[in-house]
Amino acid sequence: MKILFLFCDMLRPDQLNSVNPDKDKGEIDGWLEKLNGTLYTRAFSPAPDTSRSMGALFTGLYPNRNGCREIEHYPRVYLETDKHIFNFLLEQKYKIYLY
Repeated sequence: MKILFLFCDMLRPDQLNSVNPDKDKGEIDGWLEKLNGTLYTRAFSPAPDTSRSMGALFTGLYPNRNGCREIEHYPRVYLETDKHIFNFLLEQKYKIYLY
């Protein structure tokens, strides 16, 4: 199994044909079709900004539980634990590639 985390900060999903059929297909729609994975159209972020949302993804905890309570307070600033999603995946023998 392969897992792809695709982070498109500040992208309005309603501008994608894969979410809104009234829109013309764009380059990102083409990428999504080629990936042939699952597109979640009703997924929500636990916070209104990137830093707190990424912290929640890394730790599996809401911002009020993982220490990231402020804008621009990125995980590298406050995470003092090895218990995050990427270490979990490594322990499960997944290979991680970052581009």
